[in-house]
Amino acid sequence: MRERFQKNQESARSWKQMSIYIDATKNFGDFDLNIKLQSSSRRIGIIGASGSGKSMTLRLLSGLSTPDEGVIKVNDVCFFDSDKSVDLPARKRKTGFLFQNYALFPNMTLEENVLFSLDKKNPSHKAKAASILDMLGLQRLKRHKPSQLSGGQKQRAALARALAIEPDILMLDEPFSALDNHLKKHTMDKFSDYLKNYLGIILFVTHNMEEAYRYCDEIVVVKNGRVDSHGKKEHMFLNPPTKTAAKLSGYRNISPVAKTQSGRARLVNYGFELDFMDVLKPYAILPGRALSLGKKSEPSTFSAFISEIIESPFSVVLYLEFENGLVPVEWNIKRSTWEEFKIKNPMETLYVKLDPDKILFID
Repeated sequence: MRERFQKNQESARSWKQMSIYIDATKNFGDFDLNIKLQSSSRRIGIIGASGSGKSMTLRLLSGLSTPDEGVIKVNDVCFFDSDKSVDLPARKRKTGFLFQNYALFPNMTLEENVLFSLDKKNPSHKAKAASILDMLGLQRLKRHKPSQLSGGQKQRAALARALAIEPDILMLDEPFSALDNHLKKHTMDKFSDYLKNYLGIILFVTHNMEEAYRYCDEIVVVKNGRVDSHGKKEHMFLNPPTKTAAKLSGYRNISPVAKTQSGRARLVNYGFELDFMDVLKPYAILPGRALSLGKKSEPSTFSAFISEIIESPFSVVLYLEFENGLVPVEWNIKRSTWEEFKIKNPMETLYVKLDPDKILFID
């Protein structure tokens, strides 16, 4: 059954060039959404802080909310165009939506939930539902109601219902947020296998960058209802283009940058100056890979003292106070590196060497 479902999807979509285009605005009362996004990727992660507009973007795509104006197209099918008075009904958009709370009908069995969006008069649909449930390891639970399912089973049940209509675009809104850590890891491992069989576009909304990196090829950062930045995941993680993208990627040492009278770059938060070759940008990221132990006489070496030490079994976090610095630098190192330190006591001076080529200047 698993193979049959996969072959049906392949015959329906393998020939298509996947694409998504959004240029739409919507006023939600106290919040304005103004999203512009174009991509031909099959796996797109949308990340941002709570209330940034991630879930609202999915609502516009699915037809659950209607833009005030703009254009939305998926695979060259026009979902919405305010100038042409086009507003394709949600039921005709071939979109699958996996909600944060799964939104299963409590009075229906698992099988009935999957069949809900299908034509019940079509005799082949029951076999189709059985095929999807089998693929997701839920066939033996088809007579169960949502109250009888675990969190992971509910998540897979919601995914089965979303896949039943063979959507061209599958929208996942924080699909793992309701799971505890143990169940989350197990479910994510299974989820990766299931998605290998899906050939359409996936829009994956999350605030967790590890999830976005694992499942997506491109990352879209949303801030205050607008696209802040967008690019391939490797670039967005290793060289985030903006301060917002850097924070969401997990970078901790971010400082405003000022140009000194001598033409150098001063990292305001940390109190030291560096030469720069490119156009000066307003912020700088000081990643841990740019730091190493140095000697007083070496270039780009600055004195600091350890203000705090936080140890864990495999790593150590040091908080370094530089001379004239306003806030400490957080330096996360391996425990093996920590064992090489000769100075391990707070308030003792040590010398830290910076590699200017590894400092990232961003907007």
